[in-house]
Amino acid sequence: MHTIFYFTGTGNCLQVARELAARFPEDVNLIRVCSDTLHLAKEKYSGRIGIVYPTYSNNMPIMLKNFLEELQVEDTPDNYIYTVCVHGGMPGRVHVFLESIFRRKGTPVNGAFLVRLPHNGIVIFDAEQEEKQRLWFEGLPARVQEIVDAVMAETPVTCGNTSPSPKAIKALGLKLPPGPPPDEQIAPNPIFDPQKREKEFFADEGCIGCGTCVSVCPADNIALEDGHPVWKGHCESCMACFQWCPAECVQFADQTQSRRRYHNPNIKLNEIQLR
Repeated sequence: MHTIFYFTGTGNCLQVARELAARFPEDVNLIRVCSDTLHLAKEKYSGRIGIVYPTYSNNMPIMLKNFLEELQVEDTPDNYIYTVCVHGGMPGRVHVFLESIFRRKGTPVNGAFLVRLPHNGIVIFDAEQEEKQRLWFEGLPARVQEIVDAVMAETPVTCGNTSPSPKAIKALGLKLPPGPPPDEQIAPNPIFDPQKREKEFFADEGCIGCGTCVSVCPADNIALEDGHPVWKGHCESCMACFQWCPAECVQFADQTQSRRRYHNPNIKLNEIQLR
């Protein structure tokens, strides 16, 4: 049995999960972690188990963290657990936290991999130039094959040192404890507070009331009221509502009005929509 769990908002992790699944010789069950699939954590899984996840300001989606803590993994000799961090430049040490989740289950993470793709962090950064984005995608097939080869060979793989650089720590306002970050926590980051941040989300006058933001939200966190989106208090910071809005009218405070939007160019809107 081979299962890949993935969390996606703008399509990067979906593309990576699909390309991984397509290159393995066996059938792979792809499961998107979202509000509609949380109950699947209660089922039992064994064999090859992959986790394809994004990092948001040195953190992981809260929903995914909770899902994995509930995930039932059977203790079998053919288990090989691997994680694939899809990041936009700073993977952080989320893989350490993931390893601790599985260690508490009595199941080690055998492989931890990194994949660089364009970032979607519009509330902090402008989108990367299209030429730079193209280069990341050109390197993806070879990177995916490297991961597949390592998993097939059951090779132990670690991410190495992915701690944020001093420059990144200063730029993002990270507060890291002295010494190596503890295994049992993600280094606290005052910027990463999705529920606080979403209080400054709004749709500007360009909103056409189409409901795309509602349909792409993996947390089912958006509703339309009087034809405009309202956020309900459990944002995951995936930026899907910003990046898929056809009118580019979803904004954060006064930070995003002039920033370019990004979603994975190889993923269609209807492949992200949930409702």
